[in-house]
Amino acid sequence: MIYREQVLRLLQEKQETEGGYTGNDLTRLAELLHVTPQGLRKRLSTWIKTDKEFSQFIYLGKEKPPITLFEFFKIEQGLESNPIQEYKSKNPLNVWFRSK
Repeated sequence: MIYREQVLRLLQEKQETEGGYTGNDLTRLAELLHVTPQGLRKRLSTWIKTDKEFSQFIYLGKEKPPITLFEFFKIEQGLESNPIQEYKSKNPLNVWFRSK
């Protein structure tokens, strides 16, 4: 049986610590609750549509992103300010040509 309060509490913890939840988090949660991941996702989908407390959670995708949001914005800002500079500094051929 999937208990609303238990799922709500665990997703709130993920929201506070990681900024949202992932598909892998739902799979682990389903194992803890002894239900199928598909059953949990279906129930969660219903709660997100009908319950304000669940609609606040952020889904981060299947897996946790490899970079933080701050790192992403820093890269994006660099690309906007000088795209050629970012390309040259990240281009592996640039290092090869400098060593010749």
